[in-house]
Amino acid sequence: MGNGTYTFRLMEQVGDSKYACIGSEDRDVTLKDEFQPYLRPNQMVNYNKSSDCIKKVKELAASCTTDADIAAAVYDYMVKNIQYDTEKAATVQNGYLPSPDETLKTGKGICFDYASLAAAMLRSEGIPCKLVTGYVGEETYHAWNSFYVESEGWITVEIRAKADEWQRVDITFAAGGMPAVQAELAKKGLLDLDVPTVTGKTLGENIKGAHILNDKAIRPIDNPYSQTGGLQILWGNIAPDGCVVKRSAGAPEMQKH
Repeated sequence: MGNGTYTFRLMEQVGDSKYACIGSEDRDVTLKDEFQPYLRPNQMVNYNKSSDCIKKVKELAASCTTDADIAAAVYDYMVKNIQYDTEKAATVQNGYLPSPDETLKTGKGICFDYASLAAAMLRSEGIPCKLVTGYVGEETYHAWNSFYVESEGWITVEIRAKADEWQRVDITFAAGGMPAVQAELAKKGLLDLDVPTVTGKTLGENIKGAHILNDKAIRPIDNPYSQTGGLQILWGNIAPDGCVVKRSAGAPEMQKH
């Protein structure tokens, strides 16, 4: 949606679910506000002022101070309270349209439901939010969101879901993803931001503007889960050729001898 040429068609119902076009016209459209399509309900993001999902986001946003805080609160709530519906994913029919309130009520849904609920909540709080659908790879049809924060622009938050193997929402991605992790490390000078990457840009350019959306999923560098590195290389009588140990998984008393 946006500026461009649109075709408007007048359809006449000729059967239970069949329609015939009895007239059409192309018109150039220029939006006065580019964000309006992403601040309103539609078929895929269906809600109104009395919707339960809107009442819920009001509760979530009550203690938030920024749009990014609200987005983090919404995704944190969804991760903790909405489960993926494997059966529905296997049986959903073409033409399916999600219901944000139904997803909220049942506490389950497919990626389309997740993205619709998130968009309804964010739009109702005045945060422009896109619901994007498309194919991941050659066969997996998927849905995800992008929302707009004035200081950063459009931020894409993907709810990773595959009908055949999905287990949980990727909360790290929803919290900001690897760019957010790298941005935190960069604050302490732990990364070479001038190194070139496969994108054709430097690492610093790639992570510019990245930030944490959920500090429960990605800890700030000043409040890490552990002050030391996560992995340690050890040698000894039970590992004469060496081994890799995850430090944070071992009790403190096990790290001394």
